[in-house]
Amino acid sequence: MFEGPVNEVHARYRLATRKQLAGESLEDYVRALKALSAECNFKAVTASQYQEELVRDAFVSGLQSQIIRQRLLESKACDLASLLDVARVVDSAQKGSESYLLSTHANTTAASSVANDCRQSDDVDTPGNPCATITTKKKTHCFFCGRFKHERASCPAREAECRKCGKRGHFAKVCRSAPAAQNSACPSDQRSSTACLAVSHPKRRRSRRPVALSSCANFPNSLSKAVIAALSNGREVRCLVDSGSSESVVHPRIVKAFGLKTCRSRVAVRMASGSSTVSALGHTSANPLLKGRCYEDVRLVVLPNLCADGILGQDFQRLHESLTLTYGRNLPPLTIRSLAFLKVSPPRLFAHLSADCHPIATRLRRFSRDDMTFIRKEVQKLLNEGIIEPSNSPWRAQVLIVKDERRK
Repeated sequence: MFEGPVNEVHARYRLATRKQLAGESLEDYVRALKALSAECNFKAVTASQYQEELVRDAFVSGLQSQIIRQRLLESKACDLASLLDVARVVDSAQKGSESYLLSTHANTTAASSVANDCRQSDDVDTPGNPCATITTKKKTHCFFCGRFKHERASCPAREAECRKCGKRGHFAKVCRSAPAAQNSACPSDQRSSTACLAVSHPKRRRSRRPVALSSCANFPNSLSKAVIAALSNGREVRCLVDSGSSESVVHPRIVKAFGLKTCRSRVAVRMASGSSTVSALGHTSANPLLKGRCYEDVRLVVLPNLCADGILGQDFQRLHESLTLTYGRNLPPLTIRSLAFLKVSPPRLFAHLSADCHPIATRLRRFSRDDMTFIRKEVQKLLNEGIIEPSNSPWRAQVLIVKDERRK
């Protein structure tokens, strides 16, 4: 089995930036640090070499440019001088690229200003007119999907449905239809299987006209039946009802757009695959209004890279007796019932005894030292074999030891 060489700089960078996770004990944290240090190739060095290694590690960790740090971690060189040479080359290339982009942007701006002057001049092309040499560039983007020009038969938006106007044949980002005014809280293009969610913000002043919000949802069409439309101050987002999610989550872009206050907390969230985890950015709370019912202080975990603007998990769904999604197929409804917790008071001790029943008090038997040793040994044997089990009952049975000539 071939094992690739370990990058010493990258290993020490991982060791220096390893932080204690939420809920991780001190012993587990030290054990993880020792496991990372095993790849750092520590060895006995002089004071000057040790100083150079510390400066190298601090240099890599403190760089502001992520591109330079990535190139240094990819490099096979381990000494400070070689890493510094690589950083200088990358930094010089970055500055050259930025100057090139600035010069290109300046030329584009100048050409645009000349083109604007030409639009204001006469439409007659004359040899002395400098605007006559400027040709109008044809549009190279598709009117239906917004991508580069292609045939209509190969357009990806040919069978797509616009989320803005509801018509087929184009995407919402290139839709030119005016937004229709809606009197009700629910959008008119929603199916009967979807619900409408309005998030209330009492401190915010509601605008008179709806403001369009570019949704960050990118859910597949197969999940459209479980997606509800959410409105806040006339702005629409999409929330996915997921019975497999234990908590409700929201996209950080929605938190920023709505101005929700976030409490910082780095909690590792496990995905459906046990090997993949995502770190939450914190949690927030909102007061959603769903089907005319207001839910106060609904806890939402801020999680990036969601397939929808928000996910309503089991913590929100458990507030209801049941949750129904209508698909409109022929098979009868499928109901998955779970056993609820039985809420009963603990039974009273000896509840079947009458009030006038009293225990019979007997004197405690006294046993010799040999008898006590024999009793403990026999009781421990019964406990190990599972015949009896420990009890905290105030009732106690006296032990009777029968002795004969051969055994007790």
